[in-house]
Amino acid sequence: MKVSVRGEQEVIKVSLAISIAVSTYIYLLIGDSAYFSLVFSVSIFLVYFLMKPVYILNPANMVAAFSILFFVLPFLIDRFYEIYNVPYILPWGRLWDWQNLDRKTYGEALGIFFILFFSFCILNQDKKAFNFPEYHVRSPLLVLIVTITFFSVLIFINQTGGLNNWIYDYKKTYLLGRQGNGALNFFNIMMGSLSVFLLGLKYRESSGLKKISTFLISIFLIAVVAYVQGLKSRLLVLFIIFWASYLFSSKFTWPKIILFSMLFIILMFFLTYVRSDGFYSSPIIFLEYTMTYFNVYPLHDLIVKTGELSWFSTTHQLLAKPAEILGFPKLDEFDLNVMLTKEYFPNDWARMKATQQWPLITDLRFNYFGFWGGWFPLLLYVGFLVYLYKMAKGGSVAFLLIFVLEFVRLFSVLRGTLIPWQIFVYVPMYIFSYLVVKSAVRVRKYKED
Repeated sequence: MKVSVRGEQEVIKVSLAISIAVSTYIYLLIGDSAYFSLVFSVSIFLVYFLMKPVYILNPANMVAAFSILFFVLPFLIDRFYEIYNVPYILPWGRLWDWQNLDRKTYGEALGIFFILFFSFCILNQDKKAFNFPEYHVRSPLLVLIVTITFFSVLIFINQTGGLNNWIYDYKKTYLLGRQGNGALNFFNIMMGSLSVFLLGLKYRESSGLKKISTFLISIFLIAVVAYVQGLKSRLLVLFIIFWASYLFSSKFTWPKIILFSMLFIILMFFLTYVRSDGFYSSPIIFLEYTMTYFNVYPLHDLIVKTGELSWFSTTHQLLAKPAEILGFPKLDEFDLNVMLTKEYFPNDWARMKATQQWPLITDLRFNYFGFWGGWFPLLLYVGFLVYLYKMAKGGSVAFLLIFVLEFVRLFSVLRGTLIPWQIFVYVPMYIFSYLVVKSAVRVRKYKED
């Protein structure tokens, strides 16, 4: 009887969530455009409240976090500034009017959320408890991998300007100094993730002084690797990878959501301060900065207003980098975000090779005629992530690493393209990482409830 009642409750929740989604679209068609942003934000919160996934690393949580960070948060801050007439401090002032985006922009932003969120929630039914398998990390191989990673990062620092430049001119060195060192950078990304993951497993199985020493070594390595790979994003990613064995079986309660949200904001403020060489030096400046940093939907609005809808118009960019490596003539464009940055923000690219980030729905407009063809590759991608999730939940430690890497990359997919040119790097990286983890970690026993 209890199972039946629980099943009925789930059906009611899903039905209510779908009703909210349908009602939101109806309002976008006939409602007052002045309230679109508010209705959008309320809809996201209500649907998430009704269908909140059980476990932290369910991909649906990443989809919800993206929508909240890149729409709800900047919209609420924008309204706060407008209602209370808060003066703007940053020289560019108010770049975007979050209440006057095109109707289609709201519809497509909601579409990507509803398709992915509902798909992940329905296909990843967390009904069974997950028990992490018993395992042993082979210390000699772990030491070798960590040593290679550390010295490879030192070589990278030396080849990209030296330690002084990384300390005293971080922003310029990070944006411009890495040019010509792409292969080494990708190698460090792979080895950094692999080392931190294995250290996290070693920390889990250790005790006493060995546990403390493993933790200290891990923190040091994470700090060094993240510093040269992008503090704002990479530090968070490496921490998730390190704690993956704990997070994967940890339930996502509301107190944890509040705690993680507060820690994320504090960490973002600190990392933004470091990344900008102290330019964003106060909480109020950082608050204003969020309205310009989390800007993928106003950027997408620029594309919507051009009427861009096409089939496979930028898919050739996928082969630009591999073709260049093989000796073919260099193409002018190799990435959708770079192409659009050159068009809309040419000074950013000309001065610092800095790119603005357009969302996944922009990629759908350029290559899949929007959602008319985009729904199919979206569901294929969902299926791929769900497969990795189930393999990891089935006790495969090696698949856990691949899943976590794709879990955090989902955030990049949502503010980029579905199939980036880096796919030719990711696939061999995943295969190599899988084989190394299989060799370095001996799984003793796994029991599923």
